[in-house]
Formats: sequence, C-alpha cells, structure tokens
Amino acid sequence: MTAELSIEFCKDLTKEAKESLVREEGIGSDIAPCVIAFDENSECLGWAQMIESADDRLDQYQRLALVAGMMRSGWHADAVALVVEGYMMIGDSEGEESLAKLFAAGDQNVHECISIVYGNSSGEMRATSIPYKQELGRKITWLTESVQVVDEGASGSFIEVIRYLFDVVEMIPWPTEGSPARYMTAVASQMGEHGFMLVCGIPGTVTDWDSPS
Repeated sequence: MTAELSIEFCKDLTKEAKESLVREEGIGSDIAPCVIAFDENSECLGWAQMIESADDRLDQYQRLALVAGMMRSGWHADAVALVVEGYMMIGDSEGEESLAKLFAAGDQNVHECISIVYGNSSGEMRATSIPYKQELGRKITWLTESVQVVDEGASGSFIEVIRYLFDVVEMIPWPTEGSPARYMTAVASQMGEHGFMLVCGIPGTVTDWDSPS
C-alpha cells in the first residue's frame, strides 16, 4: 500500500465514522481527534480516538502528539495520520476573524472539514482537508477535498509532530520473549491513561490482543 492508498484508507475510515455519528447523534456531532498508525507494509495497526475532552487546543495537541509518539516507539509504526475536525476556506472572504467565527456568522465560503496530516518514515507528508455540509435528515454532503504535499519549509502544529516522530523518536525494541502483540497491548493501555481508546485494528496485530500467541 503506497502513501496515497494509506491516505485514501484514512479518508474512507473517517468519512464513514462521521456519517455514522451524524446518523446516530444528529447534526452538529463531531468525530473526536484520533491517530491512525500503519506498519512498514502500510497495513493499519490501529486507530486510537480521544474519548476524554481536551481542556483546550494545546491540551489536544499535546495528547495527540503523545499518543502518536507511543505508536512510533512502542508499536513501531512506520506511518502515522493525525485526524481532527476544523474549518477551511473555499474561495475568498472579507472577514478577518477566525474561520470558526466566520462560519458561525454564516460566511458561505467557510466550511466545516475533516483534516488529516499524514507522514511516514520515508519523509513523505500530505495534508488533506475534506469539507462537508450537514444536511437535514442527518446526512453529510462531501465537497471537493484539498490534498497538498507538505514541503520542507511548511510549518504547523501537526506537521511538527509528524517530523518529530520520524526524526527524533526512537523505536523501543520488543521483548525477545512473548509476542509483539502482548507488548503492544501494554502500550495501548498507556494510551488509555491519556484519554484515548483503541477503536480498531487488523488481524495479527491489534485485533488479536485478547489472545496473543
């Protein structure tokens, strides 16, 4: 699976989660911030979602960075995607307020969106924004997405997290005794201590944790 296919996987996963949440809880429901990890073969290791509300944006950023670091060091993740809900501009706007305030004021060029920042150990990084409209009948209409290659000069909180993961964070060797899955279970428990819940994984890694060989 290439970086592009991994990103498509992230988009499909989060869009399905958003649609399901709106159907169940109604318009205005947002998916919680989450981290999606991939192994060296680009297979999904797991999806950890924040279940305890962040006190502010800094707290949200720090906890996402911490859990992403656990996935890199403890799970040996070869690629990581950070996913949050936010706003994006489509077209021009005369307002100088934040996008959230412009959206609340009814600016037709500002839309809610799902933002995905993906990076891997090969140095590839992509920033994807998927705008949407919430319609009556608990439905989501997806608009034209924006996908950008993140160059070396780009900045931003999540971009810096991705760079730190693959430039600084070291992978902790797995114990020689027992299965890696058992060790990964312990790492997942630590994520829970920081307000995250493991949502899903794949056979042979995360989903087999209950009875590792």
